Amino acid sequence: MADIALGTALAAIGAGVAIGFAGLGSGLGQGMAAAGSVGAVAEDNDMFARGIIFSALPETQAIYGFLIAILLLVFSGLLGGGKGLSVEAGLVAIGVGASIGFAGLGSGMGQGIAASSSVGAIVEDNDMFARGIIFGGILG
Repeated sequence: MADIALGTALAAIGAGVAIGFAGLGSGLGQGMAAAGSVGAVAEDNDMFARGIIFSALPETQAIYGFLIAILLLVFSGLLGGGKGLSVEAGLVAIGVGASIGFAGLGSGMGQGIAASSSVGAIVEDNDMFARGIIFGGILG
């Protein structure tokens, strides 16, 4: 069994932080959007497809976190071979993972709130669909 350099291990932690927190933000945001969508569908069955669209919007944060995690793992040598990282580079990788992870956490929740409110607005006025997508997309 090969020893893993400390810097490489730190990069793995950075990758976990990136996907973990970004995924958490996506999950919370999707839950908020889906909760609003369920209420809208209860009022108007035609809202189902639009509710699904708004519920999927916060998923982008998990995708961003996943991409950064894969990049950290590839460039650290954990995926695809290569030499290990220095401790300094590993600490940078933790910073990178934390920045995308925490940004994804906040952005996912904010996008979920905007999406949930948009679904409620569409029940009142069908013309709000495109505007709701724009508001939700700004946060993504």
